[in-house]
Amino acid sequence: MKGSKLLITIGSFSAVIIGIVSAILDKENSWSQLHNTDYDPLLYFILGSIMITFLLSYSFHPHREKEITAITWLPKRVSIKLKNGLITTAFLFFGVMIFGVNHKNNIISDLHLIFTGLAILSGYITMLTYPTTKNGHLLANIGGLFGLIGFSLGFNFHLYSVSWSEVMAAIPLGVFIYITIRK
Repeated sequence: MKGSKLLITIGSFSAVIIGIVSAILDKENSWSQLHNTDYDPLLYFILGSIMITFLLSYSFHPHREKEITAITWLPKRVSIKLKNGLITTAFLFFGVMIFGVNHKNNIISDLHLIFTGLAILSGYITMLTYPTTKNGHLLANIGGLFGLIGFSLGFNFHLYSVSWSEVMAAIPLGVFIYITIRK
């Protein structure tokens, strides 16, 4: 599709930029806590941009058919391609959006946290297994460490808001998508 790289880039940058705006506004401790508040549209804009980015990447990424890993311990070898990681991440972020953290039902808010963790894990596994060069692995690992440490310092150690933690976790994924669609 003509213009798909531009749309993927816009989606990726939009998610990070609106995430930064959300963190600067500091209306809630995390993006997800904007759910059911006057700032709910910020949350949906962020999550919508993330989903659009991963869905478009699934459909139009130039290396979507590239094998990023394989499961070899099954009776038949199972190839995991980039597109599998991208679509899994997109649908997990859809779960993040569907199950609001501020819901009155604890099961729904717990599902939100589960989907959030799985979505980030899926995105990071995809990012870390994609590279084939030594330099690519180094950059992916640096990005992964930046996101993990940045997220942990805010989420676990409360050095800053979880919104800023989420920004730091999102940046490596945004950079990963941006760099890989350009190659």
